[in-house]
Amino acid sequence: MGKKILLLALENAIKYDGKASQGSVIGRLISDDPGLAKNKDHMKTLSQEIRETVKKVNEMKLEDQQKEFEKLGGKISKEKKEKNSSLPKLEKTKNVIMRFEPSPSGPLHIGHAYVLGLNHYYAKKYNGKLILRIGDTNASNIYEPSYDLIPKDADWLTSSSVSELMIQSDRLDIYYEYALKFIEAGHCYVCTCPAEEFRETSKKKEECLCRGLTPEQNIKRWHDMFGKTEEGGAVLRFKTDMKHKNPAMRDFPLFRINDDAHPRTEKKYRVWPLMNFSVLIDDHESEMTHIVRAKDHADNAKRQEMMYKAMDWLVPQTLFVGRINFEDLEVSCSKTREKIDEGEFTGWDDIKLPFIGALKRRGYQPETFIKYAVDVGISLSDKTVSKKDFFKTLNHFNKEILEEKSNRFFFIADPVEVSVKDAPSLEIELDLHPDHRKGGRDLHCDENFYLAKEDVDNFKTKEIIRLIDCLNFTVENKKDNEFNYHSTDFGQVKGNAKLIHWLPQHDTTNVEVVMEDGSVVKGKGERLLDDLKEGDIVQFVRFGFCRLDSIEEDKLVFWFGHH
Repeated sequence: MGKKILLLALENAIKYDGKASQGSVIGRLISDDPGLAKNKDHMKTLSQEIRETVKKVNEMKLEDQQKEFEKLGGKISKEKKEKNSSLPKLEKTKNVIMRFEPSPSGPLHIGHAYVLGLNHYYAKKYNGKLILRIGDTNASNIYEPSYDLIPKDADWLTSSSVSELMIQSDRLDIYYEYALKFIEAGHCYVCTCPAEEFRETSKKKEECLCRGLTPEQNIKRWHDMFGKTEEGGAVLRFKTDMKHKNPAMRDFPLFRINDDAHPRTEKKYRVWPLMNFSVLIDDHESEMTHIVRAKDHADNAKRQEMMYKAMDWLVPQTLFVGRINFEDLEVSCSKTREKIDEGEFTGWDDIKLPFIGALKRRGYQPETFIKYAVDVGISLSDKTVSKKDFFKTLNHFNKEILEEKSNRFFFIADPVEVSVKDAPSLEIELDLHPDHRKGGRDLHCDENFYLAKEDVDNFKTKEIIRLIDCLNFTVENKKDNEFNYHSTDFGQVKGNAKLIHWLPQHDTTNVEVVMEDGSVVKGKGERLLDDLKEGDIVQFVRFGFCRLDSIEEDKLVFWFGHH
């Protein structure tokens, strides 16, 4: 049995990036031999052995786990090999520096979590550095609270692994210095041609008159952009090949004039870099080594490569990923903001939203999103994912994490009072966690119980009911919810009794659970729940994982996570 446990633990660890789950190993053993679950004493001993083995395996490096697994006769599945291939190895892995650059249009959502998750995974794998950069050079697309929301979300998702926060509107003077270097080197020119006129010239693959100006003339025009030149009157362009087969690559703009007030700098600056220039300079100055970005930025990557080569700078390795389109999930910040303003949602952390703040309040763990990102991998193919399939995968990963550390409790939804005539007074000792055998749940019961209304409504005459880990009773009739005591030993009714959860009437606390659709389930929970603190995550047996969101005077309010 010891060898089998070790093999299963190693297999599970290899599948999930070096971290085995005790619950998964136990599940596999019981699946192979269902009879194991019937012997509680044996399972107690077995659980201890599994716990020690999983701990030992998780202390090993992934490559050592793979070697040991194959040494014991295990074979790494083709499925795992294919998944590994979707995450290519990075080139030049010494001093790895990566970045994640969202626009400040709102907080992070599940789409952001995918790209950030990949960057975090690589940075951690190669013991590198991860920079969070907020691209806020477009004043018209800024939601001011994002400056606080984005770093908070990113810090949580990466388990505080962000090395540096960079905000582009703080770096305008740096961009100006580099712009002058580009102009002086003859790589840029200030174009005063009307936009439509330049488009027509470009279509003809011809050069505009501004292109032939000397660096000195361009420097003068550049300085004029800061005062004399009207908004829309000039742009700074990068010289490329006006006969380039892709019109978007022909002398593309790098700076423009914008007199709109900026949330951070107000009207201090009027000459603003476009994304290709600010990103280029920030990547260069940060000595960026690797970039993971959406494939719809492929043209931007080509533009930036042109500029890298013009200045003889080192070009980072770029990995492109396809877009994930989430069916029946709204991830648009602008549309969500409108609905928040209209009162449809209570805020960015409304339980119905796929934004990080909401999912965090529901009890999803940061590691869950990293596992999801790695599972999807790096592929150029666009993917369309339904809400159902997305949460199925996410819940699988989250359950693996929570299963190990979440204590179990009884929760009775929509409770009704029932009595079991002649039931003995019992002291019931239950474990907080079945695998860990923590103990710690002592319930005193007599004749009076809380049962779920749904269960009681479905009772049939002459039916035997088993209150799990407590006693058995028979249903003679359902009048006044009074039933007849049958026995205590489960063995007497095994195979014939319906198993349900319960709580003693005298030792409970009021509980409300906010569900994922915003509805509320009211009920009773074990008194021990009163010892929890806000943020604690528990598993309500046969109900699901829930996070304690608030402690109110007369009740505990939980947010539902998932089953």
